Amino acid sequence: MNLDIVILAAGKGTRMGSPLPKVLSNLAGRPLLAHVLDTASNLKRCKLHVVVGHEARKVKQAFSSNKKINWIKQSEQLGTGHAVKQALKHIRHNSNVVILYGDVPLISENTVQRLAKLASKGPALLTFNKENPTGYGRIVRGSRNKVQAIVEEKDASPIEKEISEVNSGIMAFKAQDLTRLIGKIKNNNKAKEFYLTDTIQEAYHEKLNIQSLKLTDIDEVLGCNTLEELQTLERAYHLSVAKKHLNRGVLFANIERVAFRGDVSIERGAFIDENVIFEGEVFIGSGAKIGPGCIVHNSSIGKNAELLAYTLVEESVLENNAKAGPFAHVGVQTKMDDGAEIGNFVEVKRSHIGANSKAKHLTYIGDAKIGKGVNIGAGTIFCNYDGKNKNQTIIEDGTFIGSNSSLVAPLRLGEGSFTGAGSVITKNIPKGKLGVGRGKQVNLNKKK
Repeated sequence: MNLDIVILAAGKGTRMGSPLPKVLSNLAGRPLLAHVLDTASNLKRCKLHVVVGHEARKVKQAFSSNKKINWIKQSEQLGTGHAVKQALKHIRHNSNVVILYGDVPLISENTVQRLAKLASKGPALLTFNKENPTGYGRIVRGSRNKVQAIVEEKDASPIEKEISEVNSGIMAFKAQDLTRLIGKIKNNNKAKEFYLTDTIQEAYHEKLNIQSLKLTDIDEVLGCNTLEELQTLERAYHLSVAKKHLNRGVLFANIERVAFRGDVSIERGAFIDENVIFEGEVFIGSGAKIGPGCIVHNSSIGKNAELLAYTLVEESVLENNAKAGPFAHVGVQTKMDDGAEIGNFVEVKRSHIGANSKAKHLTYIGDAKIGKGVNIGAGTIFCNYDGKNKNQTIIEDGTFIGSNSSLVAPLRLGEGSFTGAGSVITKNIPKGKLGVGRGKQVNLNKKK
């Protein structure tokens, strides 16, 4: 089955109170439209059409790297039927067509596939029941519970307004049916717009076999017209992603208090505490523990590794059994090997920490290559910047760095070497030697 997806993304979004087109509003760190495109792009034999109008240039620019999109301009916003009509000449005649919306981002791939399959039997619409259906088009059914029409709120009679089954707006057709039915709809309604929903009444008059698919998870069709509704959508998105991970064996302290702002892969048996934020491409291995308040950005956390409370990890790799935190900052381009540890108020950047090496307290490590089994005492500073260049410090296996040391790069500390506490080390230390660089203590009598 060929599948043409038409995504309507021409609206202004005036009530959002933003200068951006509504479909560029941010959901979980990405534009609303990006989520819809992701879902559609996963479908087989699919061709993507996006209808744009308001600030079309900005919308197209935001997705300029996606060469699979066929952009279609709706110069005047005359309703959903008019918007779909602009796409008709681009649709393959032998395909099934699904109409999606750029501001309804949680629709699932499975739901789209099921609706598209139904369209082979006749025009298909996605419906759901709503306790308070105000503002929604009502599904009018006749004998044998067959769909007869969709009546918009503005045009509904008092009796029709009592109907709780409503239209999601998402519909599917055989291409030839859609082309014919769109040509029949009129704008003789209070809004003077061409409603896509009127195609259902035309299909009923043609005695087509109208199909319907009723959702159980209505979060899939949540949209937004205001910032308050966007907040509701944000919560629903993160909860939906958390549930998917939960059902795959990931453990959570509270699935309602985790944010997923990117492509996040978590293996079975990992544990995620409250108020954790994942951003970008993230991998969490099995048995890993992510403590409360942690932020993981474009990073990989290995099996049985652990992030303690309020640790930030950015563009880095923690191998199996590595440990960071609490209140640690694993900065960009850092790699921590198996069993490596950094502790509270330790910051690391552009460094490689070898297996079972440790920096447990109040330390800055920058531009360093640290071997295996190294111990870095509290208060140590890697002085990597000379005012012009970043310089590297190399510490070989088994070295012991005394507390409150300052290591002035470029520098090499040989295997099994030591530094005395409070030293400023400016010269290389050979293998097995002790480096001490501090002023001689003098004890003076107290003045009377």
